[in-house]
Amino acid sequence: MKKISSDPLMVAWYSLPGLVYFLKAGDAVKIGVAAQSKGKSLQDAVKRRMTQIQSANHEPIELRGVICFSIEDGDMPTLLAETRERGDRLYANISPMQLHLKL
Repeated sequence: MKKISSDPLMVAWYSLPGLVYFLKAGDAVKIGVAAQSKGKSLQDAVKRRMTQIQSANHEPIELRGVICFSIEDGDMPTLLAETRERGDRLYANISPMQLHLKL
């Protein structure tokens, strides 16, 4: 896992439940990370990101899947989500067919 910042805001963000999302727009696939804000759900986090991405894209955005990370996965679930999202293993293990599944 990567070395994290000592910035208290980053530590707090990494400590939140998080997820890796898979969005499709036309022929393009966007894979990214979102964190659950205090008082919000992971579904809210996905909706927020979809709204942000849709506003900059002329193609309709579709959610194709998510991988959730919670406190059960460690003290810093969003850091784990970010590490997995940036790792080559995640991309190597996702086939185009899997993107048709909503998890």
